[in-house]
Formats: sequence, structure tokens, C-alpha cells
Amino acid sequence: MLLSVGVHVGLSLVIGTRGGGTGGMTSDLRIPTKGLAVHLVKSESAGLPSLPPSAGTDEPMDASPAYPPIAAPVAQRSTDVLPMLPIHGQAEVRYFQLGELTQEPLVSHGLIGDKLLVVAGISPQSATVQVSIDDQGHVVRVILEDSQLSDEEKHLVIDAFLKVKFHPGKIGRIPVSSQMRMEIMLESEVKL
Repeated sequence: MLLSVGVHVGLSLVIGTRGGGTGGMTSDLRIPTKGLAVHLVKSESAGLPSLPPSAGTDEPMDASPAYPPIAAPVAQRSTDVLPMLPIHGQAEVRYFQLGELTQEPLVSHGLIGDKLLVVAGISPQSATVQVSIDDQGHVVRVILEDSQLSDEEKHLVIDAFLKVKFHPGKIGRIPVSSQMRMEIMLESEVKL
């Protein structure tokens, strides 16, 4: 990246000083009076050779730039050279409702017949859940509604439902995070 910055700065100096007010473009072909020296630096090195003091002036530059010796130590990168940009927290994820999707999320695995959740120790009953599904199909939040379960049973059901995997909902061909309400059946065992 530093190599790219160095090359772009050098090019802007050369282009900016040629041609006056035409933005560096001229209609005739002239041989430039200044040259551009590009120093290639290995990627593991962090610094670039400094420009000679005459880099921003109209004085001619020396045609044979002094390269540092191969074994010379290279200065380490400091925050003064490239200031770090502030890192903000993750952006808030938008969960689309079913009416906004062109394809609803589909159960991949974890529910039998897309409705039956088997949780050991739960009495057979129906339940309504609000489910938030990310764009990878993972359940990230479950809220049990109108359930007659105890707090311990609610935690068992929520933990079991968090393991359910979906094919994510889509808008067009793009998978998106979504939220939906589902009616499910709870059983403690599979009855054949």
C-alpha cells in the first residue's frame, strides 16, 4: 500500500507541474524536463525512501537517485505515517419482514415437517415463536409468545430452537436477515 501511495504522489507531482492550466495535458508532444524515479520496496518493509528536497520545485532533479544499500535497515511504520481511522461498532442489522421478501426463509434442518420441535421433558403443545434469522440462515433470536411453559421449559425450547437452521430469506437473489412469526408444535419425543 505504501508503494502505491508513493507512486501516486510522485505521479501527481510530475503531472501537476507539466502543462500549466490544462491539468497536466498538452496538445503537443514535449519531452518532460523532470523525471520520475520509482523505488520498489519489499512488501515486508514498512517505509519508503524519502523524496529529495527538490521534489516539489522546478529545478531539475539528479538523474541518478541514491538508492539505500540493500542491507540498510528500513524504518518501521509509525502511526505518524499512516493515521489509523476510527473503528466503529458493527452496523445495526436490519431484519426484513416476510412481506418485504421475495423468498421466505425455509427450514433446512432442526424441525420435523417444518413445524415439530423435539425438546426432552416438554409436554406436547403448540407455541408461537418470533424468530430472527441472519443472512446465513442461523437463528439469532427467539421469543416465545403465549406459551404455558415454565421459565425453565422456555429456556429449553429457546435453546433447542436456536439450533434450527434455515435457508435464509431473499430479496431478489440476495440473502438477507429476516424476522417472522411461526406456529410450532412441541413434543418431548418423536412418535412413529
